Amino acid sequence: MKKKSFKWILKAVVLGGVFIAASGFAVMTLWNWILPAAVGFGTLSFWQALGLIALSRLLFGGFTRGRRGHWWKHRMKHRWEHMSPDQRDAFKAKFADRCGVPSQESTVSA
Repeated sequence: MKKKSFKWILKAVVLGGVFIAASGFAVMTLWNWILPAAVGFGTLSFWQALGLIALSRLLFGGFTRGRRGHWWKHRMKHRWEHMSPDQRDAFKAKFADRCGVPSQESTVSA
């Protein structure tokens, strides 16, 4: 049992390292390909690209996973389950109006 869990942990660490390295390389390559020519920014090194990924995750995405990262989805599901059919129809109509989605009446009559 110990050997199996050690192999799994080693595999996860190696795959995680490969993912981090590939992400850093992708950011570095895209930055150096697009931004110096388009905007005049300088080029990035691999380590600067990894730092940029970490900074952007902290500022915009956070490092949360699972339920904490999708609190709004659970909140909306709870609200939806407690709506009456009339409230659901009103919500759908408001959402369709805001997003420019044609209402169901117009698609049914067409």
